[in-house]
Amino acid sequence: MCIYVVYDKRIIEHLSQFFKRDVRMSNTLYFGNATNKIISKRERGDNQRVSVRFTQGVYDSIAVLSYAMDCTPSRTVAILLNIAMKNVEYVNRYMKEYLDGHLSEQQMRELRGVLKYVNHTSDAQQSWMALLGTILDEVSAPMTRVKDAVSEFLSGIKDKDK
Repeated sequence: MCIYVVYDKRIIEHLSQFFKRDVRMSNTLYFGNATNKIISKRERGDNQRVSVRFTQGVYDSIAVLSYAMDCTPSRTVAILLNIAMKNVEYVNRYMKEYLDGHLSEQQMRELRGVLKYVNHTSDAQQSWMALLGTILDEVSAPMTRVKDAVSEFLSGIKDKDK
């Protein structure tokens, strides 16, 4: 999800209020100022260390942001993840991409149909994340893989139609 956020122009513009140094990202030049607000060093509460690997290109973008905000790449990633987790658009995009990569084309077609039906019959728009949450709640046996849970859910729907 960090990848989606680090390349989002709206997010970078929002973070630019914390830029202490001038940087160029994509084709945009952002001017920093030593008097800009300081990004908080750490969230209060219980924190855990997480290990994440990025491609060199993504890491370079994170390093540029870190330089601009005068903080470590680790802190920058934490900020980006925090933004991504609070934004439904990024979570939904990540979940759809995850499902596309782990489910067959037939299963994705069936899930799209379920999501379309739910959104058509409901007042509120449901996301891929909400659909997956419902699937995991509906599946009776504990599943360790999302693919298994989706397969059981879809076969359960087919059995009800018969």
